[in-house]
Amino acid sequence: MANALILGADTATGAYLARLLDARGIAVSGVLSGDGAALNDLAVASAVAAVTAADAARVAAALPALTIFAINDGSPAQADLVANVLAAAATAGNQPRISHIVDAAALRHQPALLAQAKTVADWRRNTGIFAANAILHAHDSRLAAADSMPARITVAAWRAAQTGSAARATPIEIIETGPQDWGWTPEYVDAIIRLAALERPLDLAIGSGVLLTAGDFVRDAFAYFKVDPADHVRILPAAAAAPAEPPVDTARLRSATGWSATTHGRDLVRALAEGAASRAEVTAAGA
Repeated sequence: MANALILGADTATGAYLARLLDARGIAVSGVLSGDGAALNDLAVASAVAAVTAADAARVAAALPALTIFAINDGSPAQADLVANVLAAAATAGNQPRISHIVDAAALRHQPALLAQAKTVADWRRNTGIFAANAILHAHDSRLAAADSMPARITVAAWRAAQTGSAARATPIEIIETGPQDWGWTPEYVDAIIRLAALERPLDLAIGSGVLLTAGDFVRDAFAYFKVDPADHVRILPAAAAAPAEPPVDTARLRSATGWSATTHGRDLVRALAEGAASRAEVTAAGA
């Protein structure tokens, strides 16, 4: 891999991916989904050659030794971009490698996204091109959405530590949806790159193998800040029991790529808590 094209380069996953690829000496081009803030936050914006959505298919068919990292959240604009670029890549003379990156939860709930993942697998079987689906289980970082469950909990814990008992805000309410496989986005991008570099393409789920509930996040985040969560968080039961999440085959993942998560469980919550102040600033700015 000498060149990489990231579709969604300024998403949290895309920005961490761009940083790691650049650190490994790979020339990175990227189509931005927004204002590029995540790339700026990681000081990697200057290393990413911006490509417009309209020009992405042409670039994909022109760059040599190219791997396309297509981050697909299922939104109409991103889904169309991914479909157009991957279709062009599948018939391009430069034979780029295709890594279609989706979140496991979105794949379960968005039929169109599942159909695109099946198309990628069909290309692999029918044409012999390198095309693989990287299926990411729940993951978080300081760059991820400020309204995610881990973000809301860690920011609440950080704020409680700042105010102490002098001022108690209205407790936040968190719905307990049960155990989920959670991991650290900056680590998951290494697994994505390894998957894209395999000799033979595989569809693989990427996860830590360690389950966390909302209650676990609350306990460990507030313990990090040495605050009692009782006055700051209410955990509510879900209206209906969520279906059990398919487990990640971490042994297969490790065997194929040599990768396994090292930041998970309490260590993951601690890593998120360390970035809680910056996420609180994002929340305040959007208020």
